[in-house]
Amino acid sequence: MNAALASSALTLAPQAARLLHRLASTPVRATPAQQSPSPVKFVRGYADVLYSEGLENDVAFHRNVWGQGYTAFETHGSPGGKLMNAQGRMENARQVALREIAPRHQQLGTPASQPMVLLACKGGRSGAAQQLADVLRRPVYGYDNVIYVMRASFMKNLDTGAAFNIPLQRMPWWRRLPGAHSPSISMPGFEIASGRTYYPH
Repeated sequence: MNAALASSALTLAPQAARLLHRLASTPVRATPAQQSPSPVKFVRGYADVLYSEGLENDVAFHRNVWGQGYTAFETHGSPGGKLMNAQGRMENARQVALREIAPRHQQLGTPASQPMVLLACKGGRSGAAQQLADVLRRPVYGYDNVIYVMRASFMKNLDTGAAFNIPLQRMPWWRRLPGAHSPSISMPGFEIASGRTYYPH
């Protein structure tokens, strides 16, 4: 980890700090590429919103999520391992990786040492993160459960204060009973989402 990343990670809750450490210390190989679709809109040059209904960013590619130098793909996930694509349809994660993610990594010249984050409900447990890792030939951090993510415009910089923007999951009742507190003031009853890094097979 570089000095700036290490400094910011120390201010996080322990689970979030471990997440950032794992993401920052994993070597990877180059990615395949296909032509990427045009974004619906840009978030000040920081993210491509590929599909949106109403005020929600349903599918987005983050070029520098949390301002920490990581890319991220935000979408909806299914228990069966499918992801929502740029047309708003659920599709095999491998196809989404080839069409929506790989070309953007190539356009950015993403370093081979840079992992990515899959911001999708059950993206890890469902097998979607593993499929992305296999296709993109890079580690992918995926979450275990249903997660709650801020809109893309609020994900540009890491915020562990009032606008807490690390993904959250519902806190189990047995943790709420003894008085466990949420890291987010605006979302009581929630905790930092659990997940892990998936490596290419």
